[in-house]
Amino acid sequence: MLIDTHLHIFTAATPLGDDRWDHRARPAPAKDALAEFQVHGVSKGILATAGTYRFHREDFTQALAAHANLGATTNLPWDVPEAELRRLGALGFLGIRLHWRPLDMTPDPDDAEQQRLFRLCAKLGWHVHVIDRPARLGRTIRAIERAGACVVVDHMGFIDTPDGTAHPCFQALLRAVDRGRCWVTLSGWFRFNACDPDAQARALVDAGGWDRVMWASDWPFVGHRGRVSYGDAVAALHRQVPEPDLRARIGGETAERFYFSR
Repeated sequence: MLIDTHLHIFTAATPLGDDRWDHRARPAPAKDALAEFQVHGVSKGILATAGTYRFHREDFTQALAAHANLGATTNLPWDVPEAELRRLGALGFLGIRLHWRPLDMTPDPDDAEQQRLFRLCAKLGWHVHVIDRPARLGRTIRAIERAGACVVVDHMGFIDTPDGTAHPCFQALLRAVDRGRCWVTLSGWFRFNACDPDAQARALVDAGGWDRVMWASDWPFVGHRGRVSYGDAVAALHRQVPEPDLRARIGGETAERFYFSR
């Protein structure tokens, strides 16, 4: 069993906030993602939103209605009412995403508005999916934890520095995994330039592989399309986690419990 905990879908008509994903020329519809699932033995998946989607979620809503093996995250305004989260939850949405890494300035995760939304996620069993700059990541995780919500950190934290696993921000991520409310995805290795992503993956596996590490493809490999394949993403899991029992846990069992069995 494989579960892909982070992939994107969009069509030529999706009103993305910019064209950096080349979505009009090279759409990535749900049917193409599901075809990759079929080829590579993936049973379920989580559709990840990003800042460029803004509050558009119609593609996700349609995919969730048509395919019971999918879940999704979404962007929401900070003042969203609880009833709207409940409505979206009934449609198959499971969490929000803070796509903060591209931002020079981010909202304060400790202020009252952000904490209110994080507490609402905790109340309803939603998680908060995070990608942020290394220097801010530890604080963002702590703020979400204080609200009682679970955190999922994308792309191994994307702490791409020459210090690699020794970097203080990566060590802070390991401590967050150890505290028990932070999960991390083994994904996006192809986006690293300054360090060995496999070494970071192994450090995360050793810290929380049985319970708080999950696998993801990051399909359709935005910015790297044509240079990375779905097969490469599956091969990375086998390379980073050669132990069959542990790979089964990271590749599917942990995600089944976290996303689909609550």
